Amino acid sequence: MSLETILLPSGSTYPQPRSDIYVDKLMYNDIISNASLRFLTPNDSSSTVATQNTAVLQSVITLGGNILLPTGLFYINAPLIMSVNYTWLRGQGKGLTILKLVSGTNGSMLSLTGTGSAKLSGCTVSDLTLDYGAPGNSNGACVNMIACDNCYITNIKLYNVYNGISTTYAGSNRCTSNTIENIEVQYATNYGLNLQAFDNGTVLANSIEYPVVIGILAAGCLETSIADNYIFRSNGAGISIQSSGNIDVSNNYIFRTGYDGIKVSAATYGGYVENNVVQFTSQNVLGSYGTYITGNSIGSSVSNNAYYEDSTAINDSFTGPNNVVYIAKTITNTAGIHVDSGSNGAIITDNIFATVITSRIVNASAQTVVKDTYPSNIDEYCVNSLKSVNSQSFVSNDGTSGKVAISTVGTAPCSVDIKGATASQITLRQPLNASTPS
Repeated sequence: MSLETILLPSGSTYPQPRSDIYVDKLMYNDIISNASLRFLTPNDSSSTVATQNTAVLQSVITLGGNILLPTGLFYINAPLIMSVNYTWLRGQGKGLTILKLVSGTNGSMLSLTGTGSAKLSGCTVSDLTLDYGAPGNSNGACVNMIACDNCYITNIKLYNVYNGISTTYAGSNRCTSNTIENIEVQYATNYGLNLQAFDNGTVLANSIEYPVVIGILAAGCLETSIADNYIFRSNGAGISIQSSGNIDVSNNYIFRTGYDGIKVSAATYGGYVENNVVQFTSQNVLGSYGTYITGNSIGSSVSNNAYYEDSTAINDSFTGPNNVVYIAKTITNTAGIHVDSGSNGAIITDNIFATVITSRIVNASAQTVVKDTYPSNIDEYCVNSLKSVNSQSFVSNDGTSGKVAISTVGTAPCSVDIKGATASQITLRQPLNASTPS
């Protein structure tokens, strides 16, 4: 039975359900919203077709409701605007439904747009690929969220982008309680995720590959979780938290960054960096760190993270489809954790460092608390051992001020060099039931 048979009874010019055929409400809404989509033309990047596809898609999105896009590659040449609450735009799956900007189109591909007077609420975008097109397309994002509330972006792939997803405010309305989950971002020439004014949000299980500047940026955000994300080969930083409050950065895997693996800066308070794996940082600029607490940040917690480096260089630089040269793997012996002199109240505990990280915790500020724990039978790693720090900045595990407690593994203490500390200020502590590693 054809679409026209269901929607166009004899003599009717306006789509409506026939009385002799049952169509439930959800199915009817799908049919109505997708009726115009038969005018989409796939696999044609001409200006005429891109203009037609853009108009068809915008007309459907403007109606709102449940929009199911067909399989195919569809070129567009202008941003699509979603402004109706509870709209669900979905495709047939990543790599099956593909929207692609034609060359020379700037701005964001899809904008979820609230206003200063009313947030956009309850919208979903899922199950499709957005291809930002040629590297010349700039100054926008595949998905731009403006003053959104309880919106859900999931299971989409964003390719050859400027920013993968950006969030921002309109007037006094910020983005609140939104979820960004299971997103693939590849070859972002700026940020993989550019989160600003993003509060009480969840950023979960996303894959950010080959970003140029930062994998995930959270600037001016509050009470947000950034967890279980994978960031691979950033020419810049992995995750950067700026001017934010109570941001939980946990269970992320950051592999090969040009700068810092995780950076907390710009007067951020309550930055929680926990259970992350950071491997091969400072590939671009020596002097970057696995985790860097800086810029008068207050009350950061850095715990249960693993920092790995090695002494192997790999000549694997290449030019990406965005015309950016991605740097080769170099040999770097950078610091694991750096807390600068203007950042106070940090607590550093239970972290693991590979031995090639010669400076494990560097330049910690006053009032920083460092607590040591012990791995079992692993002599190639040290836990929270210190190098080039002022011992007066720390409080040992037993609460005695002015001492630094250094863990030992087996019979050999970790290699440390504590500047300005006398022998009476340092306590070497043997772990309970320790045995010599085999």
